[in-house]
Amino acid sequence: MSQYHALPHTNALTSGLSMHTPAFFAQLRVALIVARTRRGLSKMDNNALEDIGLTADQAAFEASRSFWDIAPQCKN
Repeated sequence: MSQYHALPHTNALTSGLSMHTPAFFAQLRVALIVARTRRGLSKMDNNALEDIGLTADQAAFEASRSFWDIAPQCKN
């Protein structure tokens, strides 16, 4: 059997991060924490945002980001 696939992207689907590895669950956990944190930011008033050093615009921008949009240093 050839190692080359008719569709190159099918190889990417079968390699790398499996849904049954500890790394997958760790990344999923981080993504869920990020989503919860961003929802919390969207609900904070200006006084609470000031306490943590953010403006309303910064909090709105962060809250609008997708849960999979995670800074590299947060993925480990």
